[in-house]
This record gives sequence, C-alpha cells and structure tokens, in this order.
Amino acid sequence: MAPGLPIATTLNLPVWSTGHFVGAITGIYSSGGPPPVEDATLLSVMAHRGRESRSWSEGRIALGQAGGTAADAEIVRHGPTGVVVVADARIDNAAALGFPVEAGASAGSVILQAYLRWGERCANELIGDFAFAVWDPRLDALLLGRDAMGVKPLYWYEGAGTFLFATDARALLAQPFVDAELDEEQVGLFLLWEHAERDRTLFRRIRRLPGGHTLRVDANGVRQREYWRPGSDGEVRLGSAAAYAEAFRETFIEAVRARTGAASPVAASLSGGVDSSSIVCVARELNRAGEAPAVEAFSLVFPGLPESDLKRIDERAYVDAVTRGGGLAAHRIRGDELTPLGSIDDVLSVVAEPHSAPNLYLHRAMYRAAAARGAEVFLDGFDGDSAVSHGLGRLGSLATRGEWSRFEDEVRAFAGHRGIAPEAVLPHYGYPQLEEWAARGHWLRWALAFSELARRFSVSRTELLMRRGARPIVDQLRGRFGRAAIHDSDVLRPDLLKRVADRVNSGVASALDPAMERSSHVRSLAQPGYQLTLELADQVAAACGVTPRYPYFDRRLIALCLSLPPECRLSEGWTRFTMRRGLQGIVPDEVLWRMTKSNLSPNFYRGLRADRDVIAGTDFGVLGGYADVARLEEKRRRFLEGAADARSNGDAMLLFRAVVLARWLVRPGSGPRRNEASRRGATRPRPERLRVLHR
Repeated sequence: MAPGLPIATTLNLPVWSTGHFVGAITGIYSSGGPPPVEDATLLSVMAHRGRESRSWSEGRIALGQAGGTAADAEIVRHGPTGVVVVADARIDNAAALGFPVEAGASAGSVILQAYLRWGERCANELIGDFAFAVWDPRLDALLLGRDAMGVKPLYWYEGAGTFLFATDARALLAQPFVDAELDEEQVGLFLLWEHAERDRTLFRRIRRLPGGHTLRVDANGVRQREYWRPGSDGEVRLGSAAAYAEAFRETFIEAVRARTGAASPVAASLSGGVDSSSIVCVARELNRAGEAPAVEAFSLVFPGLPESDLKRIDERAYVDAVTRGGGLAAHRIRGDELTPLGSIDDVLSVVAEPHSAPNLYLHRAMYRAAAARGAEVFLDGFDGDSAVSHGLGRLGSLATRGEWSRFEDEVRAFAGHRGIAPEAVLPHYGYPQLEEWAARGHWLRWALAFSELARRFSVSRTELLMRRGARPIVDQLRGRFGRAAIHDSDVLRPDLLKRVADRVNSGVASALDPAMERSSHVRSLAQPGYQLTLELADQVAAACGVTPRYPYFDRRLIALCLSLPPECRLSEGWTRFTMRRGLQGIVPDEVLWRMTKSNLSPNFYRGLRADRDVIAGTDFGVLGGYADVARLEEKRRRFLEGAADARSNGDAMLLFRAVVLARWLVRPGSGPRRNEASRRGATRPRPERLRVLHR
C-alpha cells in the first residue's frame, strides 16, 4: 500500500487550487437591442474556471466560453447557417449519433451537428454530462440544454427584456441590474432541510435549468421543456437474471471508462462502500488494460474517534480489501481532524447559495488532496444506492399483492444478512400498507394482512390493532394521514411555515402503489435535492481544480437499472442483487456482498462541537425575517452547554444550517439585494419582460 497522504490542511496548499480549469459558459440575449452587459464581464466572475476564454457577439446576442486551453475555450460556429454553440460538456456517444465525427472533435462541435440534425430535440440524443447554449439566427432563438441528471450546472435570469445564463450563478448576481431579492419560501425550506422544486434557487428571479430539460428563448418569451426523466428511455428487456447481470457489468464498465479522461491520473473516492469500491476496482482494471490513466484513491479515516463511534464509521478493513489488489495509489485523509465549519467562510466565498451538506468539508479535503496529486477528474460514487436501487420496494409490492409466503421469505433472509430481527423490517415494509388500508377503509384487505403479519412474525396483535389500525383512522379524520412530519418546524416563522408546509408534503407517495419498487426508484432519481448537491460539488471542486464525475449517474446505466425485474433487484434477501452478481470477480467479495454502510454522523457531531467558537460567534439576528430567533438561541445554548445526546444531536443539524445561512447573508454580495436600477427599471427603454412559459 502506498504511504498515507496527510490531511489536506497539512499539505501546504493554497485555500483553492488554480492548477486545473474546469470550464464555463455564459451568454446574454436582449429582445430590445444590444445586451446591457458584455459577456466578458460575466466570464470574469468565473475566471477560476478557465485560463482561456473566448466570446462572440452579434446584434442582441453575446456568448462566452472558458476552459483550460485555447481548444477548450473555442466557440463553434456553422458558417452556412450562422448557428453558434458554447458548451461545457463531455459527450460519450458521439460515435453512435449517426453522423461522422472527426477524431478529437470538441463536444461543442458534436452538439452543433446534433442540433442541425434534430433541432430542439438534440439534447435527448446526447449521452454524457453537458450544459450548452445554441444560438440560431434563422429562428432568432437561443436554446439551452442540461444533461439528464444535471451534473453540469446552468443558471438563468430574465428581466426587463434581458435574458442571462451562466455556469455559475454568481456571474449573474454580479450584474448591477439583476434583481437578487431572496425567495422567502426557499429560505424557509432551506432551514427545514426540505427541497420542493428542481428549478428554484434562494433568489426569487434566478432559476436553475433542471437536469433533463431544455429552455428556449426568443421574442415570444422563455419556454422550458422536459426532454428526459427517469424511466423515459424505455425498458431494457433481457431473457434471464444472468443476462441482466452481464449487461450491468458491461454498462458499468463503460460508464467508468467514459469518465476517466486520458492524460492525468484519475482520482476516486474510496470509502470502502460498494459504490466507491466498484468504481475504483473498475478504473484499476481499465488502467491495467491500458484503457485509462493511473488511479489515485482517497479514503477518509477516523482513528482518533472513540471505539463506540468507530464501530459505526470505520471502514478501513473494506478499504484494505480493495487496496490489497494493488494497481492504485492509495491515500488516507484524517477526517477526524477536520470539522464541518472549520473552512465555512472559504467555502461560502466560492458558492452562490448557502449549503446544507453536512459532509461537504470531507469532500473538499478529498478534492484538494486529489488536485495536489495532479488529478483533474474525481470519480465519485455519490448515491449509487438510488441509481441502482436496493430493491426493497419489492417487499411493499409483495405485501400489497398479498404474496405473504414470499414476503416472509424475503424479509427473513434480508434481516438475516443484516443481523437484525425480521420484525425490524416491518415498520418500513408491511406496516405502511396496513395503515393505508385502515385509513382508506379497506377492511377486508386490512384484516387479511393483519392476520398474516401477526401469524408470521413476533408482533403484538394489540399493537397492530391500535397503532396500525385505529391510529391511521384518527389521523385520516384529522387530516394528518399521509402528511410527512416537518422537522424543526418550531424555528420557522408561523406564517412562513404555513406557506411551505403543503410543498413539503406534495411528494408523499402511497404505500399501495402496485409497482412500488419501480415507482420509488423513479422518485428517488428525480428528487430535487440532487440538483443542489451536484451544483454544490461542482462549485467547490472547480475552486479546487478538479471535475467531479459520477459513473452511477450514467443515463444508460440508469435505464438498465430501472428495467430490472423485481426479482433481479432483491433476491433471497440480497439487495442490489444484479449489481452484486455483475461485479463478481472485479470487486472483492467481502466488499461486494456487505449489507452495511458506515455512518459519518459521529464525526460530524464531534466536529461541530469543536466548531463551538464559530457557532457561538454567529449572529442569528440576521435570520429574524425567517425564523424565531429566540428558539434558535435556545437551541444554540443547549447544544453548546449540553452533552452529546439525541436531543442535542437533533439540534446540531439545524444549527449547522442556521450558521451557514447567517454567515452567507452577511457576506459581501450575498443575501437580499435589489439594485436601485432594477427597482426603477433599466436606464434605457426596454420592451415588456419576457414571458416565462413551462410545458
């Protein structure tokens, strides 16, 4: 094993790396004459993303692109039609698009050809990570597109006849005429740790283009269109479980290959979990075959924590199982010597919005360490769980269909693999169906399920009757059934809580969905929080000089995983069954067939207590427009004075978000800002504001 790498704070690194440039695009469209700002001004705010930059303008449109080299920054223009493309992109299926692509062709040139062939539908034909803009003078129209899962960020603003877009929302906020008023409801949702809409930001007038969407701007207004959603690619039908496993293996290997790059070493997170380990092991095999660069694996370790915490967080044995196979440079970062708020002001200097990611400080340490080793790409197994799906929704489907013998077999097998009692599984699968039948008055089905659960498992009939029968009926009569609990709601202003409560509950699903597993899989992939997480990672990684890439978010892999039959998802109690079978021989068995995950919360809670000076020194008074400051102060006092317990830890997450938000609000250029010019209107006559349409 290679020598361990010291923690990032001892590497004598600058706060942010400037060695590698990750790319950016921007543009301005004006419906009433020349744009009011030069695209170069927008690009200057994103200078850390590109050493080289280019701009192009004509009449009322201006476009800009930045990258690490002149080739990366080159803007593509089609002479015969005048169509112009700027792109921050990686296209993985260029050879399969049906038109000739020259060796070494830029992603922008591929997107240009795709647009000339398919017009607005071009985004649906592209596989990869991309954000692009196409100007078509024949239509006097601008088209924006973002990749399926939204890995590449893209923000936009529209007002007073002017439309702006940029990779980084701070480029928009830097313009004096941009209305940066905060959206109170989004601030409230931030404090509650809830995400309701994929296109909203904390700024009322600045939007993100969601993944899987395009947006067209012309004289008629702004029209947003969804071109892809999880499950829209159609099902992949294969003849056997073995065929699905082989297809997973091939598709996953290609997903990793497409994201490794060619020249510099590729960095990868190696937590010891199945997701990160599978990426590292495949990247290692590709390197051995001469198909990918050398692999630098970065693992977080926490040896300084007490034994009680190490039992929940320590994955060194699993990391060692991977590194024993050789073929990679293995580095360890002391996560127990880092704290959640230790670099908060540095982080807030490079993000457009406050963040609620409790483990961002650990990712930042890995990004910086990867950049120090010369890596430009950082492979991340982020939420492979959702991309593949554990398959546990099959249990709910079996319960709904009354297949109780099979339900019992799978519950007992799953519980055995996890080392837990079968009855511990029922509150998640089995009881929800029972409660919903009671609430809906489906008494025959309820009685049959009640009888089966009581007979097959060691549960109290009285408890089932009262908690899973009578209580749901009472909740239904009071209008509470099916509504998610809103955590920390006591700190929000009552009028603001009332406005956001319905949005928190808008996505609550029925436990009686006949296709529960696939439906829950689709919902998990479409959750709004992904956009915030991916954009946050992009912004922080870009400042460190690396580009994060996510093999599990490959659109082809997602299509395959959504097509898996229920018995290929969960079988004999094994979750993610097809993935495990497909990666046999690549990932060590002790890692591949593990059924547990580490829990990073012990380090977060201990680290946050070490941040007591930051917490104590933050002015919560600036949150008075959104929160009950007195309640926040009480929670802060209890956390700072109290011992580590469940109540104190419950306060910790809220305090973390409150500190981040409060410090962000007082940063120069952050928080609510409504420029005087935007209040009065522009300094020269402008047409009426562009209409925003959605379809």
